[in-house]
Amino acid sequence: MNLKIWMRLGGILAVLLAVVPMLAVAQGYDRDRAEQRGTIQVDNDRRGAVHITVWTNRGQELGGGWRFRSGESAFLAVGERKIKVRPNYQIKVGDSSGRVNVGDVGRFRNGVWYVSVRDLQRAPHRNRGDDRDRSPNRREAPDYLR
Repeated sequence: MNLKIWMRLGGILAVLLAVVPMLAVAQGYDRDRAEQRGTIQVDNDRRGAVHITVWTNRGQELGGGWRFRSGESAFLAVGERKIKVRPNYQIKVGDSSGRVNVGDVGRFRNGVWYVSVRDLQRAPHRNRGDDRDRSPNRREAPDYLR
């Protein structure tokens, strides 16, 4: 009788050791869009040079801005370190266009946000969401409430 109990417990333990890691891995596949954090690559597909600025979801400017020549494509970095952004971080091209969320103009693949300057310049005309996020009541709210 004692041997049967130990055999059963050993079998249950073996099943748990096989199933638990699979469950832990499966949880990562259905992440919320707010969890899509990664480096950002900007492609200047316009004819002239452009200036890109990025802000966090709390309004802090990152890196002081970047200048891209026509046809240039690069990762945004501060010093030697590539910056990582979330979809609710805001990005702007030049001085005349409005801010838009990275998630609205970029594509997220393999841990990298890909943003085209052409898409970035068109976006503020479709959605003027930058003024709504500046209200004092919403500034202190967590990311998922903005």
